[in-house]
Amino acid sequence: MSSNGFRFAPLDPNRNEIRLLTLSPGQSDEQLRCSLSTMSLATHPVYNALSYVWGDPVYTGNNLTIDGHPFSITPNLHSALRHLRQASGGYDCQVPLWVDALCINQGDMDERSQQVAMMRDIYTSAAR
Repeated sequence: MSSNGFRFAPLDPNRNEIRLLTLSPGQSDEQLRCSLSTMSLATHPVYNALSYVWGDPVYTGNNLTIDGHPFSITPNLHSALRHLRQASGGYDCQVPLWVDALCINQGDMDERSQQVAMMRDIYTSAAR
């Protein structure tokens, strides 16, 4: 995934921290908008984990914004997030997700290793 200058806040591995992606509601023709927040698995956050086939690692441009910053994702992930997004509504319609490609800083090998080691806990802690 291409971050286009987006900076990830560091995670504290001693607190079993993960990032959760909150997918904002929107119409099918609107750009995907989301935000990232840091949570400890010890607090039992409610979220869904998205596992998908990575597909061809081709990025087709700025497919979404994270905290207002453009971020490029694969067409496969773009399609999955569009499918999961709610059409309208307020805060209750925001979808909290853990998506490895977006919630892990793919450019930080130490973080990637630490988060991969936590994946079993991340997936078993997910509501769905």
